[in-house]
Amino acid sequence: MYFTPRLISHNSTGQLVTLRSPIFWGPDVYVVPRGQCSFRRVDLKSTGRNAILAARLRAYKEVLPHEDKVRVVKDQTGLGAGVWSYGSTPTQRDPDAIGASLPESLARQPLDNGVRLVSCFEGVEGQVWAGRSLVASRWWSSDPSARQWQTFLRAAPLESELETLTGDMPQPKPEQVPFRSDLPLFEIDAERAVILFSPKKIALAGSFVGACIFLYLGTQYVRHTATLVGAARKMEHMSEATAQILSQRRRALANMSTARRSDVLGDVGRVLNGLDSLSQTLAGQGFVLRSVQVRDGEFEARIIGDTSLNGPGFVEKLEASVALQQVNVTPENNSVLHIRAQLQSVDLNGEDAPQGTSQP
Repeated sequence: MYFTPRLISHNSTGQLVTLRSPIFWGPDVYVVPRGQCSFRRVDLKSTGRNAILAARLRAYKEVLPHEDKVRVVKDQTGLGAGVWSYGSTPTQRDPDAIGASLPESLARQPLDNGVRLVSCFEGVEGQVWAGRSLVASRWWSSDPSARQWQTFLRAAPLESELETLTGDMPQPKPEQVPFRSDLPLFEIDAERAVILFSPKKIALAGSFVGACIFLYLGTQYVRHTATLVGAARKMEHMSEATAQILSQRRRALANMSTARRSDVLGDVGRVLNGLDSLSQTLAGQGFVLRSVQVRDGEFEARIIGDTSLNGPGFVEKLEASVALQQVNVTPENNSVLHIRAQLQSVDLNGEDAPQGTSQP
């Protein structure tokens, strides 16, 4: 009952009414009033599907001019079937309609075996059931007479036991039979299948699916394109930031190198004082300065001249200056002297400053 078809029909004034609603959801099934349906019995040559198809084709040839719907219901034994024919319902006259239809007799609760008179939307219906299959049906606009009822029973294909039972049974009173609760949720017959899967509907469904796929892919393309553009911009900004950081790093490393060299050299005046002391010592002795190198506070110089000069006296003159200490003079060949000494800082008052420090 939670998911069952919603039964609908038209009342005597032509308004669409709901006969039974599911608790949650169910497709619409139009119940065709019994007075608008024709019923007959056919014998099946076999129990297979081809027998049902043959009975359906035969029924279409025998329907009345206004009837364009056929429903074939096979018996439980599979040897016979009931054929219902009726015209298109008001909800199905549009060729694009999807609603299913069901004769009123099949929409109500069946009997296992027996005879009954059922109150319909309009009029009454006499029914004969055998093995849960409707084997005889007739509709009257009002309660039938006793003669009409007996004529109906004599025309019905009754079993011997049922015929004996109904022979002395009085005409029953019309009864209100509820609608069936075991109707299938989805049931597609041949006519409805043609409507559902028509080329027009298939083309529309394909176009809709294609449009959905196109919109999805288009949306994904736009989203990925925007993501790529955003990523490219971020990479550009990161490249600019990285280049700026690297430039600042190189500048910082250069400043650190300069600071280290300045720290090693100490006061610039030390180098100048050392050169001044060397030039004053060499003045008037015919020496020429070839090269000077200052590293880690050590002063090295190479001079060209007469190497026969008194070495200890030359060292003594150099150490007499306040700018050079621990002087070492080594002749490299006949004309080159290699001088090594430690530079000493000198403050403005002429006093020695600690080695390796600078004066403000």
